[in-house]
Amino acid sequence: MSDQLPTLGTAVVTADGHLLGRGSALAGDCFKVDKPMAPDEWIALDMIKSIDGDVRLSVTRDQLEGPPQGVEHLGFHVHRET
Repeated sequence: MSDQLPTLGTAVVTADGHLLGRGSALAGDCFKVDKPMAPDEWIALDMIKSIDGDVRLSVTRDQLEGPPQGVEHLGFHVHRET
């Protein structure tokens, strides 16, 4: 996990190099990814492998596809919008 926080608007890339979207919000131990033409997704900060211009995740696109995983603020999950 990276010790840095993602900058809003920064590209978020999976471990296998696919552009997921752009960081759009921070909340607690999570950040929101604005995904084009798809529902936005919340990802736990502990899923960040590195930040060097782009936010590079520690998981592949295939691992992110399917139902959300994790509870509370671990893994990737959906926040309830209030």
